[in-house]
Amino acid sequence: MKAACALTVTLMLWGGAMPAGAQDISLGGGLTFGSEIDRMGIDLRGNFSVAEQLTVVPNLQLFFDRNSGNVKISWNTLNVDAHYLIRIDDNFYLYPFTGLNLTFYTVKISGNSDTSTRLGLNLGGGGQYRFTEKISGFIEMKYVVSDADQTVASFGVLARIR
Repeated sequence: MKAACALTVTLMLWGGAMPAGAQDISLGGGLTFGSEIDRMGIDLRGNFSVAEQLTVVPNLQLFFDRNSGNVKISWNTLNVDAHYLIRIDDNFYLYPFTGLNLTFYTVKISGNSDTSTRLGLNLGGGGQYRFTEKISGFIEMKYVVSDADQTVASFGVLARIR
């Protein structure tokens, strides 16, 4: 849990260090599901518009632990993606995206634990709908290409702060 808190703080500080030229900044979160861990989780993210059709999206996904008998698996990911926005109408955008993924996981079996970190590539697509000038919803699906590969589906809400 300490690592998750540290990653969240790092993510927010990194977001504050984005270029002053960022047009729109949104923060938010939602739910996520990972096929390999086979668990739901929480998705925390920031959206930073760096050009008219390009958004940089750092996000942290904290999956709920998987317990089975004397085996416990903890799985979290830190991602930085680039979304290419395709405007469908004034309030709706579709986007393909790619980015980097760091997967952190721990497997504990009968008191013995093994912790590992894997670097991967995100490939996916999604959509964003603006409900009001300040509130948007998102839904996306990606495949993480790595030694810890999985398909991840996420949805949630973003609040525009600038």
